[in-house]
Amino acid sequence: MVDIYNNAGTESYGCFKHLKAAKGMLRSLANKGVESVMVSSFHGRKLTRVYRVAISKNCRIIQMPFLHPTPAA
Repeated sequence: MVDIYNNAGTESYGCFKHLKAAKGMLRSLANKGVESVMVSSFHGRKLTRVYRVAISKNCRIIQMPFLHPTPAA
């Protein structure tokens, strides 16, 4: 599952089974002038990766440093 947010992480654009399933929504955002979004990728309930996707006619993934989840206290 992936959650898609604006770059500040304050507005959610939705949850999708995978990034390809969000293609229509990403095209819609591109038409509104949004240039990139943040994507949080989950395996079950475990956060596995956070990355940025540049939006143009074709979506392009921009590599970001791996974000380690905060350890449980």
